[in-house]
Amino acid sequence: MIVLVFNVGGSSLKYQLIDTTDKQWICKGSIEKLGETDAQWNHLNDERIVYPKVPEKFEEIVPTIVKLANLTGYTIELIAHKIAFGGPKHLAPTILTPLVINEIEEYVSAFPVHLPPALQIIRIIASDFPNFIQVGVF
Repeated sequence: MIVLVFNVGGSSLKYQLIDTTDKQWICKGSIEKLGETDAQWNHLNDERIVYPKVPEKFEEIVPTIVKLANLTGYTIELIAHKIAFGGPKHLAPTILTPLVINEIEEYVSAFPVHLPPALQIIRIIASDFPNFIQVGVF
């Protein structure tokens, strides 16, 4: 299975396109210093690419990451998100339905650095790429 994995925090975003059958990454990248003027975006597939200008908004970043993943020639079958906390109902990997997303949102005040950007990316993908199944890993 080909999985695009997101791991976002307060100041960084990491992603990997992984082939789970052989546990190898296909492409991966990271953006450090999100929202700052000196933010850095590194993307690695067959070669390393450094993007000199990093978009400020996830609404621009996320579709670009999906596009970069699609350029590998592989088809994304699932999108997974490392999420800081899912509440007592969500301890194991869980499909991110609208109900689950709303339940996770209840814990934003307890995890204000990690949950808001993770939920924002989840919602962007749900809106821009509604056919992708998204899973939260807690």
